[in-house]
Amino acid sequence: MASCEKEILTRALNETKTKTEAAKKLNMSRQAFNYKLGKYNLK
Repeated sequence: MASCEKEILTRALNETKTKTEAAKKLNMSRQAFNYKLGKYNLK
């Protein structure tokens, strides 16, 4: 399950220009998105 979430986050980052856009695409707050990035050591 965690690998799926990590893949979704990575894909959203690659498909958008900013973290804010990626968070919106996934329908989550920027703060929650940044938390998840930290959880999986993504930048």
